[in-house]
Amino acid sequence: MLALVGALLILFTLHDVVSTTLVPRNGALSGRLTARLWHAALWLHWRANTQHPLALAGVGLLLATVAVWALLLWIGWSLVFLEGRPSVLTTQGGEPADPWAVIYFTGYALITLGNGDFRPAGPLWQQLAVLASMSGFFLFTLSITFLFSVVQAAVGMRATAVYISSLGDTPFDLLARAYDGESCRALGAHVSTLAAQLSAISQQHLAYPVLHYLHSGRRYNALPIQVAVLDEALSYLRAGVAGHGGFKEAELAPLERAIGAFLLTLKAAHLEAADEAPPLRSLDALRQRGLPTHDAPTQSAARVCLTEGLTDVLG
Repeated sequence: MLALVGALLILFTLHDVVSTTLVPRNGALSGRLTARLWHAALWLHWRANTQHPLALAGVGLLLATVAVWALLLWIGWSLVFLEGRPSVLTTQGGEPADPWAVIYFTGYALITLGNGDFRPAGPLWQQLAVLASMSGFFLFTLSITFLFSVVQAAVGMRATAVYISSLGDTPFDLLARAYDGESCRALGAHVSTLAAQLSAISQQHLAYPVLHYLHSGRRYNALPIQVAVLDEALSYLRAGVAGHGGFKEAELAPLERAIGAFLLTLKAAHLEAADEAPPLRSLDALRQRGLPTHDAPTQSAARVCLTEGLTDVLG
């Protein structure tokens, strides 16, 4: 019975590892673990009114995920070896190892270091020890690759956030800076560049949903906040500024779709849209800077709820 439970635990753990690191979705275990720990960090953030829990949570979630995988794999193989005692013998004397020594032996086997104090009791246990070492090597190789990929993606996220913030601190500021007295065509090159960057980031978030939990305490390099600023600026450019600021609809569509794809990754990270969209802002600030505007701008309520939900939980 112990061997069956251990085998199922091993298979479940390896399936979760593969689902998280190789398949573009979260594993059943890692996804829920990261969501629960993140909400605990949010609770501490709101209670203590400090950014420190959120700033530390992202790295903590990554390390906790790998640690839980390793622990479950260790428990699974320990149960397998404990079922068939004597499965492990002492090297000197050939006496059966006690349960704690068996657990000690399986831990060493998982990290592929080997242990001169103990040895498998026979051919079957030798083969199982090899499988344990292979599963440990598989786990730690994928985990290191996973961590490296997440760090690379996080750097790219912050670079994109800084890029967006350099265009303007607020949606109105972004549009006003781009306006040259006739149109906002100065944004043209940025629109195509940001569309490509956000499309890549969306795919990275689908592959590694834990990226949503890598929090930045500074507004200028916090991607959720900057995406919300950019999306709101595009909404006003499209529906509030007369003539779309000199842009054709087809020119703005790729960036809007890239932002939409990024927002759809919220579900993979167990994040929900806000219940209600915030009210539209007055366009007086744009008019004061000379931009021609419509009297009644409109925005997609569903889209604004998504960006609001993103910034509420992550921003």
